[in-house]
Amino acid sequence: MTIRGSFGSALMLSIWFFLISALSAIGAFVGRPVWLHSLVSASIGLLLVAWVATVRVTVTESTLEISGLFRRHRRIALRDIAEVRLDAAGSRYSDRFGPAFRLQIIPRDGAPVGSVSVNAKLFKRADLSALLRRIEESRSRG
Repeated sequence: MTIRGSFGSALMLSIWFFLISALSAIGAFVGRPVWLHSLVSASIGLLLVAWVATVRVTVTESTLEISGLFRRHRRIALRDIAEVRLDAAGSRYSDRFGPAFRLQIIPRDGAPVGSVSVNAKLFKRADLSALLRRIEESRSRG
């Protein structure tokens, strides 16, 4: 099972940059030279869309794989996972440096991997629920 970042998330993240780009383009037609602002803003918007589109979480019979544009590919054996949960930030100081709503993968003691956080806001709620069920089913079988 594979889930990918949703189009709605990409649109919500990039809408402001596309709006600024459009307003800059309108300003350029009025006579104000703002093409550079328009191009930079549109580029940032496209980069955000590409980031969301490339975020992927895959569960196979024995592994959990996480990849994305700004993330190195991580592969974790299901037998090495102690807990998988949806978590909200705010309880610890270090939470301010990660996603506010995240899929937290916590390895068992002695596992060769560290804990992993994935921004859960990028995925549809139904996809996240199905992913969590699939991980629990695979772990209970294995």
